[in-house]
Amino acid sequence: MDTQKDRRETKRYPIQCGAFIYLKRTPSFPFKKTRYIQLGPVSDISFKGISVQYISEKLQDVISPSSYPELAISTSSGKIIIDDVKYEPVYDWEIAAMPDGKNIRRKALKFLELSGYQSAWLACLIHNLKSRQIEIPYKTNPEDKPAILNGIF
Repeated sequence: MDTQKDRRETKRYPIQCGAFIYLKRTPSFPFKKTRYIQLGPVSDISFKGISVQYISEKLQDVISPSSYPELAISTSSGKIIIDDVKYEPVYDWEIAAMPDGKNIRRKALKFLELSGYQSAWLACLIHNLKSRQIEIPYKTNPEDKPAILNGIF
């Protein structure tokens, strides 16, 4: 039986807390600022891509590589760890409908053209988030973390 899990090239690591996705648009004029939009928390991550949950009300029209061609991954403290990552959407589906008309959606994004530097930081991020989930329970204070993670998160 050919399931989605069987077809994956790399293992996906579920993330319960600790990382967020930002979409990035670099301005065409040098005097303008780079624009970041927080998409949502990371659901799972691998060396080939990432999935994110988001609320669709205001972001559904801007989530495309043509309007925001790069993404950034940050820690829960807001520190951007990996930046300038080109991506392409793989899927986007509705998880739940909320009473106010908004929808919670899950979107998978495939990484394109990762540099060696970005790949190294991705490996560190995956390793640290996996370790952090074991050491820090979900929904704790972000300041309560192991001392070894203080320089990273």
